[in-house]
Amino acid sequence: MLLLILIPLLIVSGSTALWILKKQKRTTVSVYITVPALLFIGFGLFLIIRQLNTLEEYSRLKHWQKTQAIIEKTQIVGQRAIRPQIWYRYRADDSLFAGTSNLETPGFGGRNNRKQTARNILKAYPQGDSVTVYYNPDKPSDSRLKINPPWHIYMKLSFGAFLFLIGSVVDMLWFLGSRK
Repeated sequence: MLLLILIPLLIVSGSTALWILKKQKRTTVSVYITVPALLFIGFGLFLIIRQLNTLEEYSRLKHWQKTQAIIEKTQIVGQRAIRPQIWYRYRADDSLFAGTSNLETPGFGGRNNRKQTARNILKAYPQGDSVTVYYNPDKPSDSRLKINPPWHIYMKLSFGAFLFLIGSVVDMLWFLGSRK
């Protein structure tokens, strides 16, 4: 779906840029300005569309069913990307299911800081406690502890908008400057 939108958009953008270059009979310097700007625009659009699709998927999660789960085990996992891992069991449609979650914890920062963050998160989810879990009514084995979008989606969306804006401004300034 994403490629069906992105490829024609890049083809139209590239064709327009080539038409402008031929029309103005510019030197190769214009290619060094226009092509990177168009790449910024294209990659920015790619990131924006992809992250908006991901946000749409997360908005669908809000319609999932809720039930109570029992936390069976918690553990800090990973060597480099240290994160908390939570194992839980829940009942849906008269069947028992198991799930795991790392709560989309970021895996960056200093090693001790990541361990401390993981410990603090696991303190909020002690073994044997009851916790609300969200499951897909169409496929009850698919579950999540949290249904909110993680922070990195907004970071990628912002970066895509930034690239698109920079590429658009550079192309527009170059085009307006070349008309004089």
